[in-house]
Amino acid sequence: MKDFLIISAIITSMIPLIILFFRKPDSGFTKEFQAVKPYLWLMFIGAFYELVFTKLLKIPSAYWFTAYGFLEFLALFYFFKKLFIDRYRLFFIVFFLITFFCFLTILKYWEMNISQKLDGYFSVPVSLFVFSSSFLWFKELFEKPDIQSLFKIPSFYFISGLILYFAGAVFVSLLIYEIGVVTHLARTYWMVFVVMAIIMHIMMVVGVWKRTEKK
Repeated sequence: MKDFLIISAIITSMIPLIILFFRKPDSGFTKEFQAVKPYLWLMFIGAFYELVFTKLLKIPSAYWFTAYGFLEFLALFYFFKKLFIDRYRLFFIVFFLITFFCFLTILKYWEMNISQKLDGYFSVPVSLFVFSSSFLWFKELFEKPDIQSLFKIPSFYFISGLILYFAGAVFVSLLIYEIGVVTHLARTYWMVFVVMAIIMHIMMVVGVWKRTEKK
């Protein structure tokens, strides 16, 4: 079951970008797809790394997880910044500086045996950024005089998936090291993280599919 969930997470993370190779965004949502594309590429590359280097070649994934955490923040930063264009400039500057400082601090103390714990700490500012940016997006959306159906907006699926993913994953990331030390069942509890990732990937797939058409 665990291996099935992991393989499912890998496959579902590749699908959104594959869809964009065969389908093109609707003209009214070009900006949103440009914004999310770096994150979709990161998901695809992460899945490829996990499948080839971690699963097949058995290379330790600790280094990759740490690098992925920061790359994920950069992709998310680009996504929300692109959605808001030049609005909330101070908000983005402050969050970028705080998160970048946190990452530098983690690198300073990074060791293989505590990498999971440090990755968990780094997930906190990234999660706060996602939640805060999502709040601003929904706030702006509902302030519009004519609100379009949420189910027709691809960013609704993207952002909802991110909220669900980080809401569940941040707690697992923070506690997984202690869980492993106390219960030796870290891999079992890590499946919560994997399930939340699958849900997020599916939301991404739906968002991409609903607002694209055949090339």
